[in-house]
Order: sequence, then C-alpha cells, then structure tokens
Amino acid sequence: QGRRRRVVYGDRRPRADRVVLTEVGLAPEGDAAFPALDPTAWAEVSRDAPPRGPKDDASFVVKVFERL
Repeated sequence: QGRRRRVVYGDRRPRADRVVLTEVGLAPEGDAAFPALDPTAWAEVSRDAPPRGPKDDASFVVKVFERL
C-alpha cells in the first residue's frame, strides 16, 4: 500500500498573493509536497540561482510568483 502524500501549505494558498518557492536539485524520500501552481493564476516575477557552495549537497533556484 502506497504512502499518502501530505500537501504543505495547501489550506493557505487561496489567501496568498505571493509565493517564494525554492526548488532544490535533490529527490529525497518523503511524503510532503507543495502543489503545482496554476500558470493561469500565477506569474513568475523573479528567479535567482545562487552559486553552489562548497558545503551544499545540491544546487537550488529561488523563484518568486505573484497572483495574476
């Protein structure tokens, strides 16, 4: 039987006007997920990909979305 996936912040999203989302270049095991943003309701307004540091296990990208 598969594990049930928990949605993180799902109940708060309808009230949000801005989302700061960090995408990490890893695929760890777990049961929590942030649901996909609807591209008809959200626009990416900025993106930053800082250089990977010597102690970082993975690269990452910080994206900022605003509600349309």
